[in-house]
Amino acid sequence: MMTNLLGPRGAHLLDPHRLIELATVGLPEGLASATAVARLNLVPTHPGPLFSFGCFEVYPRDPDRVDFLACIEQQDGGRLAAIAFGPPVEPATTSELLKAWGTGEAPAGDVSALWYEWDVDIHGPRQPFVFIRMARRSPNGRWPEDRLARVVDWAMPRLTGPLPRDRWDAMRRDILVVNRRLPGDAHVAHLAAMPMRATSAVRIHVGLPRAKVVAFLGAMGWRGDPLVVGDLLGAWSRHPDPIGLQLDVGPDPPRRVDLEFYMDTPPNQDERWAPLIDRLMDGSVVPRSWLTRALRWADVDELIDDDTSMLRRISLKVLLSDEGSFDLKAYLGFSPRRYSTADRGFQLGP
Repeated sequence: MMTNLLGPRGAHLLDPHRLIELATVGLPEGLASATAVARLNLVPTHPGPLFSFGCFEVYPRDPDRVDFLACIEQQDGGRLAAIAFGPPVEPATTSELLKAWGTGEAPAGDVSALWYEWDVDIHGPRQPFVFIRMARRSPNGRWPEDRLARVVDWAMPRLTGPLPRDRWDAMRRDILVVNRRLPGDAHVAHLAAMPMRATSAVRIHVGLPRAKVVAFLGAMGWRGDPLVVGDLLGAWSRHPDPIGLQLDVGPDPPRRVDLEFYMDTPPNQDERWAPLIDRLMDGSVVPRSWLTRALRWADVDELIDDDTSMLRRISLKVLLSDEGSFDLKAYLGFSPRRYSTADRGFQLGP
């Protein structure tokens, strides 16, 4: 038996160490060094929330680093997981956010999930930062500004901790400006503050139609090559909208943007992945052997016991700088679920 706390869609709600323990056995060889995998066991063990799924973040140019993300999802019973076992000890402001979300404090209903991310480098895991995932809207369009502002005012002070008033006002303004510059059929999906990375920028993940990505980047002042963006989007043209786009927003135009490519179906079962994979393997974007190994992660769901399987999904993120550099990383998603009752999907994308 995995745990005595089971979410309504058949997801087992587990602590970070148990998630890591179950998932690392399936990591394809060559994606990460043994040292990097061992560091994952240093993720703090203090009492905290349980999670319904997680991700390993792996880097082709740095096999000695594997970051870890874990998600508490509302529809998997995440609020129960958030309050049943008490909030984490550190950071205090994050604990406040978790408690408020877990008890349903308004406007928590517009937040569908909380993600914790641990950056794990040679010094071990850093203090996690938390980002909120906005609930999907129907129809899938831009958030009304007053409603988004209520979420920002409720969540962001708990994510940043104490800030001078002028910095807080600038951060709030930056988020709302992004929302205004989105087309009407796009939406803010994720919001994060990153004080542990010594930056006052806000990380924003949006979902928008492919045909409007280049214009939106222009409106945000990004100075990168739109032809490179168009080339990648062309390789993803068989996938339905929206596409995920991530940028760090602050007083200056973003220097880097990330395009996120994700489908609920794995690459070996869905031919719509093929043009993008061919494009990434063409030339020196990423070592062919590394990408081939990464894609194997999602080849098959792993049976853990008689009634539990580990669902696996993959998301590829292309990092584009305004100076023309081009990089890639992969998110290896996993969720242990009761096989007989599980909803077969979990949301990595926008």
